[in-house]
Amino acid sequence: MLLPNMSMKEIRKEIEEELPILRRRTEYVATGLKYSRNVKSNVALAGTFNYCSEFQNTWYVRLELYKSSYRYSFMAAHPTRKGLCAISPLNNTGWLLYFTKHCFYRYDERLKLGLPDTEARIKAFMNQEQDFSICPERWGHFDLYCVVSNGLILGRADKTNRIFSMNTYITKDMIRSGQIKFRKKSEYVFQ
Repeated sequence: MLLPNMSMKEIRKEIEEELPILRRRTEYVATGLKYSRNVKSNVALAGTFNYCSEFQNTWYVRLELYKSSYRYSFMAAHPTRKGLCAISPLNNTGWLLYFTKHCFYRYDERLKLGLPDTEARIKAFMNQEQDFSICPERWGHFDLYCVVSNGLILGRADKTNRIFSMNTYITKDMIRSGQIKFRKKSEYVFQ
């Protein structure tokens, strides 16, 4: 069970133990849904649901079904002293994405979603921001920025623990004129 006082090494170990089981179960559910729903078009059936693992961790699973394939992503809920955070494995790279409560709060606030709690914010984020690119360039006092469909996530990279910490969220209209060089560099994503 992920606990607030666990080190990142302990968190990584627990997530890596659970991930193969979670992938197998998600693929089993996806295959069953695909045949029971008789998906015939290229339009995706998508949803986000909770899964409680054998280690008593809460996982948020985003599943998209297509005619000939499916796609999924995971985020594990990590309670901390500051509130609920989320941890997501970054494909098969060995890196983890660590989203702070503040990041989800800013996401909700700046997009004016009005969601009641962090769990709802995590699910909304998973539903809307499936595709993003991480740019490991210095931007202000942050080590990296992550371009998502509605804006940017700013964070830090911990290379020794292989963790991208996603700290805050800004919308594309918040980029100032002094940052126009940055805007032009990432403009193709916003169009």
